[in-house]
Amino acid sequence: MSCRCVMTLVRGFGSKFPCPVCLVPPHMLADLSETHPRRTTRSMQAVLKEANEKHLASEKENVLKEAGLRGVDVCYQYCAVYST
Repeated sequence: MSCRCVMTLVRGFGSKFPCPVCLVPPHMLADLSETHPRRTTRSMQAVLKEANEKHLASEKENVLKEAGLRGVDVCYQYCAVYST
């Protein structure tokens, strides 16, 4: 179940942050010498909350795109990959 939750939210290849675990930009996916911020339950919930507070769909979509997410409600307690 956890994989389905995560993969539903993440836009994937071609997005600003295609990795379901961290916020690595696509041009740095192959560079293992760098570390990038991890996606956490708290940080991804904050992005979704910010997006849901927008009144226009285009504004909501822009917030989600900036984090490489889709606007899908997911129960995070089942998403083991995101630790708080």
